[in-house]
Amino acid sequence: MPPKLRCLPEYHRCTVVPRLVPVVVIVVAATRVVGIRVPSRTVARVYDALLGGKDNYEVDRQVVRELTAAMPDVVDLAVENRAFLIRVCRFIASQTEVRQYLDCGSGLPTAENTHQVIQRIRSRTECS
Repeated sequence: MPPKLRCLPEYHRCTVVPRLVPVVVIVVAATRVVGIRVPSRTVARVYDALLGGKDNYEVDRQVVRELTAAMPDVVDLAVENRAFLIRVCRFIASQTEVRQYLDCGSGLPTAENTHQVIQRIRSRTECS
């Protein structure tokens, strides 16, 4: 079922309200944040926490602590996973004629995003 678009008259922005998906909901009125709700942990924010990023919450860091207790190398695996992605992007951008890339990632900004790596090598590349 497609998400509903809900516009609240007292606020200046519309928000997409997906069903059955835990999301962070920020309601903005003019220039101040009215409310924020962090219902549960998400894979994207846990991955960000594993990489040492700043876009995560305490609930996500708790998952990282639990993962680290069960599997001590989990942080190294996340860092190596990201390094592999960057190496692949560099290789494809420099060694092939590929001009369009589609990154189906977690949706959170991280250091060295796919488009940043590729566009350093090819400035006229389209990334989605």
